[in-house]
Amino acid sequence: MKKTLFSIFCISSAFISAQVTGSKTVGADYASLAAAINDLNTNGVGAGGVTFNIPADYTEIAPSGGFTITATGTAANPIKFVKSGIGANPTFTASDMQVVSTITDAVFKIVGGDYITLDGLTLQENAANTVLVDAATNNMTEFGVALLTASTTDGAQNNTVQNCTISLNRLYRNSFGIYSNVLHSSTDAVTLANITSATGANSNNKFYTNAISNVNVGLSFIGSLTAAFMDTGNDIGGTSAGTGNTLTNWGGNSTFSAYVAIVTNSLGIYDTNQMGENFSYNTVTSASLTSPVTIFGILKFYNGGQPAGTFTSNVNNNTVSVANTPTTATVGTIVCVSSQGLTPLLATATLNINNNIVQNSTISGAVSTTVGISGISNSSVPGIINLTGNIVQNNSINATTSTIGGITCLSNSGAAGTANLTGNSILNNSITSPAATGAIMLGIINSGAVATSNINNNILRGFATTSTSGQMQSILSTGAVTTAVNINNNQLGNTDGGLLTASAANSGTLFGVLAQGLLPAASLSIQNNDIRGIVYNTTSSASQNYIQFTHASATTDNILNNTFTNLNINSTGSVGFIVRGTTGGNMTATGVENVNNNSIVTGFNKTAAGGTISLYSAAASSVSGSIMNQTGNNFSNITFTGATAMNGWNNTEGASGTNSPAKNISGNTFTNWNGGISAVLAITSNFGANNTIIANNVIDAISSQGTLTGISIGASNGGTQSLSGNTVSNLLTSAISATGILFGASNGQNVFKNKIVNISATGAATAANSVSGISATGIPLTFNIYNNVIGKLSAPAGNGTDVVRGISFTGTTALSTIKLYYNSVYLDAVSTGTNFGTSALYHTFSTTATSASLDSRNNIFINNSTPAGTGTAASFRRSAATNLNNYAASSNNNLYYAGTSAAGNIIYSDGTNNDQTLAAFKSRVSTRDAVSQTENTTFQSIVGPDPNFLKIAAGTVSLAESGAQSISTITDDYFGIARPFFNPTNGGTATDIGASEFDGKITTLAVSDTTSKQGVSIYREGQNFTVRSSSAKITTVEVIEATGRTLLKNQSNSDSVSIPAERLNIGVYLIKVTLQNGTQTLLKIRK
Repeated sequence: MKKTLFSIFCISSAFISAQVTGSKTVGADYASLAAAINDLNTNGVGAGGVTFNIPADYTEIAPSGGFTITATGTAANPIKFVKSGIGANPTFTASDMQVVSTITDAVFKIVGGDYITLDGLTLQENAANTVLVDAATNNMTEFGVALLTASTTDGAQNNTVQNCTISLNRLYRNSFGIYSNVLHSSTDAVTLANITSATGANSNNKFYTNAISNVNVGLSFIGSLTAAFMDTGNDIGGTSAGTGNTLTNWGGNSTFSAYVAIVTNSLGIYDTNQMGENFSYNTVTSASLTSPVTIFGILKFYNGGQPAGTFTSNVNNNTVSVANTPTTATVGTIVCVSSQGLTPLLATATLNINNNIVQNSTISGAVSTTVGISGISNSSVPGIINLTGNIVQNNSINATTSTIGGITCLSNSGAAGTANLTGNSILNNSITSPAATGAIMLGIINSGAVATSNINNNILRGFATTSTSGQMQSILSTGAVTTAVNINNNQLGNTDGGLLTASAANSGTLFGVLAQGLLPAASLSIQNNDIRGIVYNTTSSASQNYIQFTHASATTDNILNNTFTNLNINSTGSVGFIVRGTTGGNMTATGVENVNNNSIVTGFNKTAAGGTISLYSAAASSVSGSIMNQTGNNFSNITFTGATAMNGWNNTEGASGTNSPAKNISGNTFTNWNGGISAVLAITSNFGANNTIIANNVIDAISSQGTLTGISIGASNGGTQSLSGNTVSNLLTSAISATGILFGASNGQNVFKNKIVNISATGAATAANSVSGISATGIPLTFNIYNNVIGKLSAPAGNGTDVVRGISFTGTTALSTIKLYYNSVYLDAVSTGTNFGTSALYHTFSTTATSASLDSRNNIFINNSTPAGTGTAASFRRSAATNLNNYAASSNNNLYYAGTSAAGNIIYSDGTNNDQTLAAFKSRVSTRDAVSQTENTTFQSIVGPDPNFLKIAAGTVSLAESGAQSISTITDDYFGIARPFFNPTNGGTATDIGASEFDGKITTLAVSDTTSKQGVSIYREGQNFTVRSSSAKITTVEVIEATGRTLLKNQSNSDSVSIPAERLNIGVYLIKVTLQNGTQTLLKIRK
C-alpha cells in the first residue's frame, strides 16, 4: 500500500491542482490510455477519485512491458478504468516490442496500487509476438493483468478487475490470464523477495465476470510465506453466478520459468498462501490438452508457508471441466478441484469446497497406464473441511490400454478436526479400457485421520466400465479417525439410475461402504444407506461386499436400517452384504456392535453360479465383555443358482470359547430363498460368550438342491446360551440332508419354545439322521431342551432304516447332561423307498453314565410315520442295546406312540430289541419311564404353518393332562400358558405332558391283570384298552359290569381288539375274551 507522505505543511497549489480527479475520457482528455496512466502515475489521484472512460471499440497497443499503474487510490478516492458507450469492449493489445527474455511483461500491471478498477476491457496478445519455445528467447506477453508489489511493504489491495476479456497465447507456457504474487519484485519473478508486513500483501481484491482464454494458467494468486502477512479477503467470482469468471482454452504444461511459488503443473486457478479468500462461481474449462504434467482445474495450496489465526476459505459453486490425452504413460493426471499443503492441524481454520460441479473431464488416448482423474480432493488439515453439495458427473477415462489411476470422485486425506463429505452427487462417471488393475473407480473417500468424519446424504450412481478388472469402491473411510465415523443416508444407486454397469466380464471387487482404520475410541455409524442397481452385462467374477467394516472398537458401532434394493448380480464371485473385517477388527472389552433392521428390499438374485453369499459375517477375535446385537434384520426373497453356497447370518466372532463377545441374534427374518446345489445355512453362531441369545428368528420357505440347515450352533461357545422362540419351517431340499437346528459340543445351551416344522429332503437319502428337527452331533455340557414343537419332517424318497429323526443326539461328549423336558414331537413321514425308518427321539448310548446323559421327562413322542421294508417307525430309538447307563434313571412321565403295534411300529428300539408295546418298553428300561404313557394324542392342528400346531385344545381327553411331573424352573409352555394350567375346569390336577399346557379331561385307566392268560393279554393304549391274543384269533370281547350286566360286546376275527374307554364309567370291569378255538379268558380292568 502506498503511504501518503507529508513533507511540509505548505505544498504549492500548482501541485495540488495537477492531481487527477473527476471523469476523464481517453481519446479526448488524453490522447491515449498510456498518456492517462502516465499522468496518474506522475500526479496521483485527487479528492473523489478519478474515472477514466474508455469509449467502446477503442483500441490501443500497450507500451513495452505493459500499462503499469503505480499510483494508488483510497476508498474515498478510487481509480477506475471503465468502458463507456455501446459497442465492443475497448481492446488493448500487448506490445510487439517486448524485451526478449523478460518474463514479467503484461497488458496491465498494478504495482502496489490500491482501489483501482479495470472494468469492461479486452486484453490480448500481439499477433506479432511469436517466439514462445522457451523463456530465454521469448518475446511473448506473460500476464493479462498482474498485481505486483511496489516493495516488501507495499502490495496491491482493494482492486477490482471485472467484465474483462483476456486472451494471450496458451502455447506460451509462461502465459497467465490474471497473476498476483507478493513473493517477488515487479521486475524479477524468479528471485524470492517475501514481503515483510501485512501492507505488502495483495489483499481484498475482487475479480468478477471476466472471460479468460488462450492462456497456460488462468488465474494465479500467491501470498506471503509468513502467516501474518498472507493475502486475505481476495474474492474471485463473487457470491452469485452473475459474478463468476469464465476460463476456457487454458492449460497444457507447467511454466517455462521458475516463478516463485508456482508449482510445476498445469493450472486453471492457482490459489496459494491465501486466507479468508473466496473462489466461487467460476467456470473452468480447459483446452483439449496433450499435457505431460498433472493438470489442476482449481488448486488451493499452501506452498512454503503455513497460515495462522481464524479464517474461512471458500471454493464454492465452481464448474470445472478438463480434457487431456497424455503423451506419457505415467503423467497427465487430471485434478479438477484440490486443496493441499495446510499442515499441521489449524483448528481455527475452516475450508469450504461446496456446491462445485466437476463434469465432462476426460482422459483419452492409447497411453494411460497410471494416470487418472481426481474430481474434488483435500489433503489440507483445517479445523473443519466441508466437501458438501458438490456434483461430480460425466467424467471418463477412455484408454485403449490398461489404466490403474482410475477415477476418484471426491476425497479427503487431510487430518482435519471435522471432515464433512455430505450431500454430494456422484453421477455417470465411466472408464472405457480393455483391462484395469487397482482401485479404478472411487466414489467418496475419507482417508484422513480426522476427529469426526461425516459421509452422509450423498448420491452415487451411474458408474460404468468396460474394463475386465479393477475395484469399484463407492464410499470408503480408511482414516485413523479419533471420535466418530458417520456414513449415513447415502444412496448408492437410486430410482434415477443404478450404482454400476460393467459391460465386459469384470473381476474387480465391488465395495459399497467400506470403513476401516478408525481408532478404538471412535464410534462408527453406517445407517440408512441404500444400495441398488449393480449390473454386469457379461457374466463376471467380481466379488461384492456391500457394507464392510473393520474396527477394534472400544465404543459402539451402529450398522442400522441399511437396505439392499432389488439387486440382480450376474457374477460368479462371492457376495457379502454386511461384513465385519477380521484383521485388526477385534473389539475390546467395552466394544458394542449393533447390526439391526437391515434388509433386502424386493429381492436379491445372483444369476451366475459360484462363490458364497454371506448376509452377515464376523470371524475376528473380539474378547469377553464386548457385545454384539443383531436384531430385526430381514433378508428375504433371495435367489441363487448352481454351486453358490449360502452362509446366511454367520457370526463366529470371538477369540475363544471363554474369551468372546456376548451375542444377541434376535428377531431376524430369513424367508423365501431359492438356492442351488451347494450348502445353505440360515444362521450360524460360534464363539459366543455367556448369555448369548438366539431368539425369535424366522427361517421359512427355503428351498435348495444342497444340504440345508436352519440354525447351526458351533462347538466353541462359552458360558450358558439360550436359543428360543425361533421358527424354522418349510425347508425343502432336493438333496439328501436337511436339519432344523444343529448343535456342536459347547458349555451350556438352553433351547426352548422353538418351532421346527415342514423340513424335507426329497433326494434318495440313505443315511441315518438325513432329516432332523434338532440334531446334536456334539453335546453341550449342560443341554436344557424344553417346550419345543417339532414335526412334519419328511424324506419322501428316503431309503434307509432311520432317515428321519425329530430329535437326535449322536454325540457322547464327556460330562454332558441332556435335560429333555416338555417337548412335543410329531412325525408322519412316508417314503417310496424300499426300506424306510424314522425316530421321534434318537439317543446314542454310552457305557459312561456321564457322557450325553439323557434325562427325558414330560415329552410327547408320536411317530405316525409309515415304515417300509426293514425300517421301523420308532417313538424312541437308542443306538445300541449294550446298556442303559447314560439313559438317566430320572427319565419318566413321557408319552410315546408309534402307531398300532406291529413289527414296524415300535415304542422303543435299541438296534437289537424292538418293543412294540409300552409294557415291553417299560420292562426293558425299568425303573425308568415307570409312569410314562402311550396314546395318539389329538392336537388342534398338525399343519405346520398353523399357529396351533401341536397345541391341545381345552376339554380334550388325554393322558397328557396332568400326566407330567412338576419341574419348578419351567413355568409356562410353548404357547405362553402358565404351568400348571390356572384354574382348570375339567379336573386337571398337575402340569401336562408335552409342549402344550391345556385344560383337558383326565382319564385314569388301569390294567389289574398284568400277566397273559392262555395267550391273551390286555394293556392300555392311549385312551383305550387293547386286547391281544397270541394263541388264536379273537372272536368276541365282552365288557361286563360288576353287576354282571354285559355293557359292551365286540365281534371280531383278529389278533387284537380295542375297547374305547370313553364308553366306560368309573369302576371295575371284567373282560371276557372268546377265541376261535373255543377258549374263554377273564381279565380285569379299572377306570
